[in-house]
Amino acid sequence: AEWLRPDFPSFTVIPKRDKMWIGIETQLKALSFIPEKHKLAFEVLFDTGMRPGELRGLKKGDMRDGSLIVSRAVSGKIVRALTKTGVEITHKISFELWRRLINHTEGKGSDDFIFSINDRVIGEGRLYKIWNAACNKAGIDHICLYQASRHSTVNQIRKEKEQEAMIKAAKKLGHK
Repeated sequence: AEWLRPDFPSFTVIPKRDKMWIGIETQLKALSFIPEKHKLAFEVLFDTGMRPGELRGLKKGDMRDGSLIVSRAVSGKIVRALTKTGVEITHKISFELWRRLINHTEGKGSDDFIFSINDRVIGEGRLYKIWNAACNKAGIDHICLYQASRHSTVNQIRKEKEQEAMIKAAKKLGHK
């Protein structure tokens, strides 16, 4: 009966990696190594937490009253009519970032992409290449751009709220 037992292939189980994120200091360190002509795009990613494809799909007409209205995304070279979630998202941005976006888009029409090179939307590969090079120069352990922008924004908000909760709890309990 031993000869009836089938041989099963052996394989290695690869553990699931934890979601990664970086803090503001690490973002600033990486940003210091990003070329000036691309820095604004990365600052928008970090400020809003939007997906790189959503950033690539932004047009000047999506800039309204201090906000960026995200209603499309770019995947590869295809402009998608909807975001990944299928809903429009409004990102309120700081006055300084708004001012810089206004200067950056001067002379562009409302249907022109905000972040373009020679009137073509900036390539996804180019964004990731710039990000990876900046991380290497800054001595930052590898973290993909998606996680650096999305997860880091959420974790910074979470840490801020936790700090507020600790202060409120300490005050309520009479602690300093």
